[in-house]
Amino acid sequence: MVTESPGLSPVGAVAPPTGDLISGGLLTGSSPGELPKQWHVRTARSCLTPRFAMVARSRGTALLAAGNGSDDCAAWLVIPVTVRRGRTYRLAARFSFSPGLNPHQHLLFAFYTGDFNDGIFRYRRLGNRHAAGEGCFLIPGKGLVEGEVRIGFRLSATGKAWIEAISMEECEPVPARPATVVAMQGEGNGLREWGRVLRVAGRAGADLVLVPEVMNGQVTESLHGPSAQLMSRMAKEFGMYVAGGILHEDRGASRVYNTALLYNRKGQLVGRYRKNHPYSPELNDQGVTPGTEVPVFTTDFGKVGIIICYDGWFGDVTELLALKGAEIVLYPSAGYYRSLIPARAADNCVHVVASSLDRRCPCGIWDSAGRNCTSTMMPFLP
Repeated sequence: MVTESPGLSPVGAVAPPTGDLISGGLLTGSSPGELPKQWHVRTARSCLTPRFAMVARSRGTALLAAGNGSDDCAAWLVIPVTVRRGRTYRLAARFSFSPGLNPHQHLLFAFYTGDFNDGIFRYRRLGNRHAAGEGCFLIPGKGLVEGEVRIGFRLSATGKAWIEAISMEECEPVPARPATVVAMQGEGNGLREWGRVLRVAGRAGADLVLVPEVMNGQVTESLHGPSAQLMSRMAKEFGMYVAGGILHEDRGASRVYNTALLYNRKGQLVGRYRKNHPYSPELNDQGVTPGTEVPVFTTDFGKVGIIICYDGWFGDVTELLALKGAEIVLYPSAGYYRSLIPARAADNCVHVVASSLDRRCPCGIWDSAGRNCTSTMMPFLP
């Protein structure tokens, strides 16, 4: 929610102010043609500085951020604020923009301290070329810290944005969404054995279990075949999410797809993903058809996407999943190039969970900075 309440104490006070830390959200105290009160421009080179000025609009006063005729223009408009570490803050903005301006490319609203930065990275359209966005973030540590809110305009020669409101307020902490995720490695000797593995994971309290690619070998199955039934039954019995790979034979279309299925805690099918990049032998020798969709699935702990095996050699599928909001990317495989996974995770700010049939290629879990955060490994059951 965008707020426009005035600040209750001056910037730089001994204690951080409550309410809106940006003292009026640009809406008061400045005349047309001037910079908003207490804000100043920061630029590396004056010739690259965009135009920042308050202007009169039909909906009231707004801050104009506009290109200076150069495609290389870039600068910040900055205001200092004092915050308390260990608290969560919401930065929010509302604006309109000219045709040809891409807010995700040409605008940035951010908060910085010497050792922390975060901001608004997604906007929602409000109609009639209006948009709004917000970002919530925890500032780590203890005590007061001087920081600054920044409005960035960059890389648009003629684009314009009219910023109607910007605010930063302390808010309730972002609720934690803990989840226990189990990844596997090793080739099961039939579905009965995978059932044993899923049962062990379920008894251990897993929230999500990832079985490797083609869990039933080269057997083609329907979406209601034995592999699907096993995953659904185990998911329902232990109240967990289960994902795994099959060779799906779509008899109606006379096609075979390398497919991953995801089941929820009630054993219901959440969705399926068809491998976009089949390995050459799959295409040439097994007649596997490439998938064409990149779906994202909603779970009770976050949004989940899936890539399969050779997909990991390419950056496009993971990037599309991240752009569609995926927070966790499941990666069932027969074997994978392990050194690629930290890059897939870090480049796209997603967690990656990898399961593998190949014992030489360990399963693992990587966080959104690309760090392997696997805590324990459940032994393979012979």
